Amino acid sequence: MPDAVLHLERLRKSFGALVVTDDLTFDVMPRELHAVIGPNGAGKTTLINQISGLLAPDAGTIVFGGENVTHLAIHQRAARGLARSLRNSGKPASVLRVAMVSPSSPPKGASELAVKKAICPKASVIMMK
Repeated sequence: MPDAVLHLERLRKSFGALVVTDDLTFDVMPRELHAVIGPNGAGKTTLINQISGLLAPDAGTIVFGGENVTHLAIHQRAARGLARSLRNSGKPASVLRVAMVSPSSPPKGASELAVKKAICPKASVIMMK
């Protein structure tokens, strides 16, 4: 079985007494697609902000491509192939998607991902909102 492209281990983030990410652990394997869904205020954006490096977790680790990137800045993560892309469709997004893309072959029918992949060819994880 291949190694996880993205591994989160016991990720935690709180704002004062409000715990937003609480001991979250999961793996994203190569070519898997994951959706992060939930009501407003559930912590979707906070999770993506931690993965991308915009917010530092209070605890836990983020491993991308076998490297611990927990304390790396956004530009350092992007240089390693971890990038976030914001989509503005003119309407509020109801679902926050995290799409895993193989460096050599995006999934069929994923034209938006293919375009983002062409813009950032080293990316193996592209996050879209």
